[in-house]
Amino acid sequence: TLALFPFSTLPASHTKEIPSTRTPSTHMTISVRHEVTINAPIAAVWKEVIDLPGWKKWSKWTVLEGMDTAQVGPATLQASFDGDGVWKKFACNIAEVDHASYLLRWTGKVAGGCLFDGNHWMSFKETSPGVTTMYHCEDFNGMLPALGIGMPFKKVDANYLKMCQALKAHVEG
Repeated sequence: TLALFPFSTLPASHTKEIPSTRTPSTHMTISVRHEVTINAPIAAVWKEVIDLPGWKKWSKWTVLEGMDTAQVGPATLQASFDGDGVWKKFACNIAEVDHASYLLRWTGKVAGGCLFDGNHWMSFKETSPGVTTMYHCEDFNGMLPALGIGMPFKKVDANYLKMCQALKAHVEG
């Protein structure tokens, strides 16, 4: 789901999923939120998510490079907006990898966040034995998202859902 609204008015159902290290702002945000049920144990899903080189097996839209397993530090995000193997590279920072709460979060900024400030996360919750709910979310802040330029936001929204579905298919086998 793609939405444009002031960050401070996020519905309570979404704010609980935002990592506590994120400081809410009052400027305009484009938010992407997806929730998918995966019929697999949370440990099996998490294993695939933190295996960053393994993303190429299931994601045609976004991959993270620069490390073998997810850890805090600089990385390179590659995005293929059409899922056609034509990749654009962006510097990013893996900001949080929480193995206890199953949270992977990365950020990217342009001009210190004034032009663009992206906060992206995947979190997972075991909803019943052998069943995992995946939350795939991003908030885009800054002047470019506020003007709706700099990135094909509707494609990104659709691609994040495709990523969720691809991870689900990959893990469920």
